[in-house]
Amino acid sequence: MRPRLHALALLCLPLAAQSALDTALADAKLHLEVRGRYEHTEDADGDKTANAPTTRTILGLTTAPIAGLTATLDFANVTAIGPERYNSGLNGHTQYARIQDPGQTQVLQGYLEGYGFKVGRQILSFDNQRFIGPGAWSQMPKSFTAAIFENKTWIPHAEFTLGHLFSIHTSLGKNRDLNGDLARLRWAPDERIALTPFWYGIKEPTAPTTSYQHVGLRADGAWKWVTYEASIAQQKPYADGLVPQRMYRMGSVGVKGAAWSARFVDERLEDGFQTPLSSLHGFYGWSDRIGTTPTGGVVDRYLHGKVKLGAFTGEAQLHRFNAETTGLRYGRELDASVEWKPAKAFSLLAAVGRYFGDSGAPTAGALNQDLSKFWLMATFRY
Repeated sequence: MRPRLHALALLCLPLAAQSALDTALADAKLHLEVRGRYEHTEDADGDKTANAPTTRTILGLTTAPIAGLTATLDFANVTAIGPERYNSGLNGHTQYARIQDPGQTQVLQGYLEGYGFKVGRQILSFDNQRFIGPGAWSQMPKSFTAAIFENKTWIPHAEFTLGHLFSIHTSLGKNRDLNGDLARLRWAPDERIALTPFWYGIKEPTAPTTSYQHVGLRADGAWKWVTYEASIAQQKPYADGLVPQRMYRMGSVGVKGAAWSARFVDERLEDGFQTPLSSLHGFYGWSDRIGTTPTGGVVDRYLHGKVKLGAFTGEAQLHRFNAETTGLRYGRELDASVEWKPAKAFSLLAAVGRYFGDSGAPTAGALNQDLSKFWLMATFRY
């Protein structure tokens, strides 16, 4: 009888596995996002304009847990509507201004998650995304092939993250090998203070001399109606890297109410300090005139305000850009947006970003040239 019972048990194992898989798929959560956007750009550098109506579609699912593990798979597609009257960076249409949203289809995410681990292609976002972020304003966000471990229970009031990056998949659809490691700890005993020491060591196999490490400390918090944020980081060579040793500093103080907020920010990057894995659109204003740290460094001082009235949210920023070493003026920028969100799944956004270059600013990076952008965007999420 005992051999027959063993045989019956072996026959039941595939059936049990199949049943667990069927349940995981039946209870899977669907991801769907459709984002249509029209962007108009007027660039005084070369006296070029561009118009880019595009759509972004993200479709995927996350399974229900199987033995404590879930699987996520997301596909993303970017499609230009009509003729491409813009320079996507890949289409060769250099007679138009640059709008980096080329048509493409790729696996945006595909990972296994459980027991604090997340392994596979995934979107990464840490803190304010100044050092690592997805750049989600691009129609195709960037993602990473990585192994990440995160724990929020072992240390009271703290979460820590360890990870290894194998490759990056850029918003232009290009894949690049990385050999990066990261470690961060966020300790937040209450809302008044959170301290986050971090380290990112990035080896660039295809360009070893550009390998770097960032070692820093971030603090943020709020007390009643006052908010603050501060960060300092040092960039140093890593592995075979020859990048300069440079500093980053940022400080912010603000006030907030139930439906509004305002703050003043002072951000400084020394010449040569770069953050190539960050979400850059959220920094240096929305026009993206400043894409990398200019020679001479950059000081970005700006006022930022936000107000919510019912289903409407308004936001505005006013920037002044100077060189960090000499104080030479680069330019100014005004950004403003209005978002209407009548339902949780739908939103409509109108935004403008206008950079005004100073005549004495460097010609490198066209910092002395004006740049104007307008966006109209509708987003549906399910």
